[in-house]
Formats: sequence, C-alpha cells, structure tokens
Amino acid sequence: MVQNYNCRNGKYGTMEPSTLIGTVGVSLLLLAFLLNLFKIVSEESLTYIVLNILGAAIACVASVLIEFIPFIVLEVIWVLVGLAGLYKLFSKGKDVKWITPFKLDQ
Repeated sequence: MVQNYNCRNGKYGTMEPSTLIGTVGVSLLLLAFLLNLFKIVSEESLTYIVLNILGAAIACVASVLIEFIPFIVLEVIWVLVGLAGLYKLFSKGKDVKWITPFKLDQ
C-alpha cells in the first residue's frame, strides 16, 4: 500500500496497488499521446509505439487486478495493435530510431 492524501476527508490513507499500477500505465499512454499531439514524436517512431505497448500492458495488469473485463479487453487489443505497429516498423528494413520527429513544411 502507498500512502496518499484523500481530498474528500482531508486525511491520509492508502492507495491500492491496482490504482498505482493503473496510474503508471495510463500515464505512459497519455505521454505517448501528448508527444504525438505536440509533434515531438510521430506515430511511426519506436518511442511512440513502445510507450503505447508498455502503457497498455501495465494498465491491463491493473484492470486484471480489479477484474474489470471491458478494460482488460481494451488493453489487450491496444497491446496487440501496438505489437503489429512494432512489427510493421521493423519490417520496413530501415534504421529504427527512438524519436522520429515530424517533418515540418517550410
């Protein structure tokens, strides 16, 4: 259990492991989304794909812990799509880079 602050009653309490794990997972997913949205990485970069795979896998663990089937299905599909993207990336035969920035038009 992790010590956390409960805003509702103003007291410190404990955070369930599933909450902590889920928070890490969705944080990785949001990080990938934000990096792509602000054109720091493209959706074809290794960084973007790996963040999505790891985030979805970790969020899936949290969903399994709380036994929430809809999110288990969602996260498993998210991981599979990410793995397909990873396969596509490596099958191109090009050098794979962690960060592939967008090409800005001039």
